[in-house]
Amino acid sequence: MVKPKRYLIDTSVWVNLFRGDQELRRRIDEATAQGIQIVTCEVIVMELLAGARPHEDVRIFDLLNRLPSLPFNPNTDFRTAGFMFRELSQNGVTIRNSVDCIIAVAAMSSEDIVLIHNDLDFVNMARVNGIRHERWEQAA
Repeated sequence: MVKPKRYLIDTSVWVNLFRGDQELRRRIDEATAQGIQIVTCEVIVMELLAGARPHEDVRIFDLLNRLPSLPFNPNTDFRTAGFMFRELSQNGVTIRNSVDCIIAVAAMSSEDIVLIHNDLDFVNMARVNGIRHERWEQAA
């Protein structure tokens, strides 16, 4: 297995970080100190903006504009996500938001990417499709 060199941070972690979770901040800082690159994708940016208050936009852009964004192939990635959603369903895994499947496709685009999240859907996905992930729960 390839040692992770990039962390794709899911919306579920960013939200907790923006709410001031210092343990998550420490973990991200520790990862970057170890040479792990933090990346995003436009679907995660979309989710953050959709759930943000207007005065939070600048903070979101300031952070995420500094991060590399994983590219999507519009001819294949969304179809792959659709097939993934269907396969998960056929295997008894209910995903609450099909958008998570496109995030999973981005995470699976390279062996050096690990999806960092706090979302049970990704844990359930991994049982079927082997997505590389770590669940970072919110600090108490």
